[in-house]
Amino acid sequence: MPQTDSNAPADPHAPGDSPTPGYPNTPEYPHAPGCSDVLGNTQAPAAGQPVRLPAVYAYDQVTQAFAAGAGAAIGPVGHLLDRLAEVLDPWQAPVPFLDWLIRITGARVEPDWTEEQRRTAIALAPWLAAHRGRRCALLREAEEIHGWTPDRLQIADPGDVYTGDEKPPPGRMLTVTLTAAPGDPAQYELPLYRLVAAHCPAHLPFHTQVDGGNGQ
Repeated sequence: MPQTDSNAPADPHAPGDSPTPGYPNTPEYPHAPGCSDVLGNTQAPAAGQPVRLPAVYAYDQVTQAFAAGAGAAIGPVGHLLDRLAEVLDPWQAPVPFLDWLIRITGARVEPDWTEEQRRTAIALAPWLAAHRGRRCALLREAEEIHGWTPDRLQIADPGDVYTGDEKPPPGRMLTVTLTAAPGDPAQYELPLYRLVAAHCPAHLPFHTQVDGGNGQ
């Protein structure tokens, strides 16, 4: 009769034995439907881990942002493909993907903007790319990003085109005046300046002014 060694390690595949701790089929390794390894075991990658990239992408900010977003928000490749349309939608994309969308769309954002403002900037980016520098673009970005309605902005555009020996008159510049809501007008000065700077042609000087909500 064959002798058995009582000290031999238990076979994890033996019928009737409970799963060995640490084996992929145990609760310590939660499964994700649709993602299987070469053994047929489904296992989700660790959440929050960025996708590993070759060293050549170490200084590529766009690729690094995408990899970080993919690792933090998506996980399995199958889920990425299922949610690809959502990832590219500025209103549905997970927050970790917003930096990547900002880079690939060329959206103009400020460091202190809220998540909603950043999403709005991404959605507006294609339209603004075609209309930036025009009065309608400045007014639309002011209203959708900052909530400044057109009746609160006065735009004095000198216009005209000068060619050949013609020279513009001294002091010619674009002037934009914002009527601020009641409160501290100073909080509007920097956002207004940056907004106008993004739309004013490079050859044209500009001036911004904020009037108090009481008409001063």
